[in-house]
Amino acid sequence: MPHQSFIRKYAIILLGNLLVAIGVALFVSPFGIITGGVGGLALLVEKFTSVPMSITTMILNVLLFLLGLWCLGKSFTISTALSTFVYPIFLWGLEQFPSLSTLCPDITLASIFSGLLMGLGLGLVMREGASTGGMDIPPLIVYRRTHISLGVLVAIFDYAVLLCQVPFYSPKEILYGTLSVLVSSLTINEVMLSSNDKMQLLVISPAYQQIREVLLKMDLGVTMMDVKTGLQLEAQQAVLSIFSQRRLTVIQERVLEIDPNAFLITSRVAEVHGRGFTKARYYSDWMESES
Repeated sequence: MPHQSFIRKYAIILLGNLLVAIGVALFVSPFGIITGGVGGLALLVEKFTSVPMSITTMILNVLLFLLGLWCLGKSFTISTALSTFVYPIFLWGLEQFPSLSTLCPDITLASIFSGLLMGLGLGLVMREGASTGGMDIPPLIVYRRTHISLGVLVAIFDYAVLLCQVPFYSPKEILYGTLSVLVSSLTINEVMLSSNDKMQLLVISPAYQQIREVLLKMDLGVTMMDVKTGLQLEAQQAVLSIFSQRRLTVIQERVLEIDPNAFLITSRVAEVHGRGFTKARYYSDWMESES
């Protein structure tokens, strides 16, 4: 990994852990909002034993880190080891300033902002292929095997922890906790998707050959698909291409210059794997044959 990429990766992981710690220390803990993950379990322990959340979090993080090491391998180790120890330290540091817990006067706002900060922090860390440690390790293990949305998996495990806390809290506290977890899971999904700004464009037009040539000259990958028109049942081809979102407007304009009546279908792509995206391109032979 290049030096700059290495620094960027771990700077983002540290920032993500700090955001999660801020969400817990400033918004969750002062109001006793029940939450998912290790934070929820640590909050429950603190409620009955007065053991600080930072201590319980450290113990549970280490145990779950060992589980992640066993299931996810050594590549998981460095980044998650950092989070496993840094997050409780951030949390402990924030606990040393009791005045911070009075910044938000309203429990509804606290529920929303705790969800936003925790979701943003978790999303940033997960986007780097790491974990904040704790209860987002089990979702990562399941994700590696099923590729179900990480936001959905985190929400499932968080709600499982919430259910464990239900007997010990009032309905009002449970509802606020549910709101916080919901905001967090939605934020995680948005952060994860924002890392992939790819768009998919499907063009249906009689001028498909011209459109194909223009897109290739724009250095875009193109796939031709056999289609048949619905009205006259004429066989033709559709043009499919995937590219970064910032190029969408220009590409649409170029296509419509060729055929103002072209049928364009544009959609956001969650993941792209393959040549030109996750693997290097190779088209030198084609370029030579065209010249």
